[in-house]
Amino acid sequence: MPPSESTPIVISGAITHLLCWIGSLDLKSAKASEVNGPITATVRALESSLAKVVLLSNFPAADNTLFMDWLRQYTAAEIELGWDQPGMSPVDYRAIHAAEKAVLVRYAPLGKRSAILLSPGTPQMQSVWLLLAKTYYPALVLLASSIQQGVEQVDFPFQIAAEFTPLSDAKLHELVSAPESVTEFDDILTCAEGVQTLKQKAAQLARRDLPVLLLGETGTGKELFATAIHHASTRDGQPMIALNCGAIPPELVDAELFGHEKGAFTGAIQRKSGIFESANGGTVFLDEIGELPLLAQVRLLRVLQEKRIRRVGGSEEVAIDVRIIAATHRDLAQQVASGQFREDLFYRLSIGVLTLPPLRERAGDILFLAEHLLQSIAAAEDLPVKRLSSEAACLILNHSWPGNVRELQNTLLRATLWQRGETLTADDLEQALLRRPTSSDRASDTILNRPFGGSFQLEALLDDVERHFLLRAMQQANGVKKAASDLLGYRDTNQTLNKRLAKHGLSIG
Repeated sequence: MPPSESTPIVISGAITHLLCWIGSLDLKSAKASEVNGPITATVRALESSLAKVVLLSNFPAADNTLFMDWLRQYTAAEIELGWDQPGMSPVDYRAIHAAEKAVLVRYAPLGKRSAILLSPGTPQMQSVWLLLAKTYYPALVLLASSIQQGVEQVDFPFQIAAEFTPLSDAKLHELVSAPESVTEFDDILTCAEGVQTLKQKAAQLARRDLPVLLLGETGTGKELFATAIHHASTRDGQPMIALNCGAIPPELVDAELFGHEKGAFTGAIQRKSGIFESANGGTVFLDEIGELPLLAQVRLLRVLQEKRIRRVGGSEEVAIDVRIIAATHRDLAQQVASGQFREDLFYRLSIGVLTLPPLRERAGDILFLAEHLLQSIAAAEDLPVKRLSSEAACLILNHSWPGNVRELQNTLLRATLWQRGETLTADDLEQALLRRPTSSDRASDTILNRPFGGSFQLEALLDDVERHFLLRAMQQANGVKKAASDLLGYRDTNQTLNKRLAKHGLSIG
């Protein structure tokens, strides 16, 4: 049957990437050499703007190949099978969520105009597309195709303000709705429930003019949280000034905090305002406050109590109105017990306390952040977006990341700059990692010695372990599933392996 004419879609901006499931109607149309399937109609309607079609499938490999060959007759765009799991249940919410999330993380890069075609697939597939698009990827264009109406853009007159995570094979569990100011925290990327909860708590604190204390290892995002809290508060638009308390000589701390008069000390050739005076009406962010000398702690406490400062070498008191956000990677309670930090200052600062988890404890976030960081690096350095090989993904999951998100970002940046190709391999990341000497006193970093509390989740930890060994087995078996099943001890041909790969959104081999 010859192809009929297809009317181009009216959309603001060109579509470069189209993501969709292969549906039974599309496959039936291809086998019958008819062009009444929704995918074929859509790629023809998008015309020359389309650069890539990314397909998801639960059909056998032979059917996928047949359909892709059929579709290439009607578009010059590259056609790629982004995810496939033959025999996957078309109503398994958990597997569908894993598949669609994995494809979106990989194929909806920053700066590119992507669209989801909702029409093919089951209602379960369509509903998960909708939830993902309206929460994690609100900039995506949604399309629908029908024989009656043709291809048209779908606009929904509502927003979904809930994040969600798959809990079982039968349902999606929605978290509590984010507070109104959650948009100020959009730069804090996460799909971990614990960090989502921290964002909500931080947004609630932002609306109250109280001191905030941020605790966590180096590189966990304390300054990112501090900045978001400032912008989500009533002080937004006023100055926010940061000071690293460990980066200035002890004898200059007072001058940095409170300013100085001309002639107060050698080199003070003119009056200078300190950060409290300069940030009047806004926010002072005291990073690494655990490094502040004891004498400076006394004067800081007085400022918090009386809201007045006196410049070094001066006699006049100046009224100030600032909010304090402090941060440290140290155990301040332990420092109080050892006499290194004043107890009264500790309790004055620790009204709103947020403890940021290390990256190794952010269940599900490591590869999620790695993909987003690769997109940001590519945009900043004007380079193509790099992809992670399965071996590289395995290395990332297996590394403890003592420098947390900052170390991950710097490692990916070095690897991106050095690798000329499109894919980052495990060797590329090995060369980019700044290895630290290992010692027995870091036993707490191992799986069996992870501390309880904080964001510890046994199920998430076991998921990370399973994903690690699945990737290793598939890599060692060169993508041959029968060989990988033997390595993993699965005795029922490929049935168990396929289910475990689908659970983690892996499409390998």
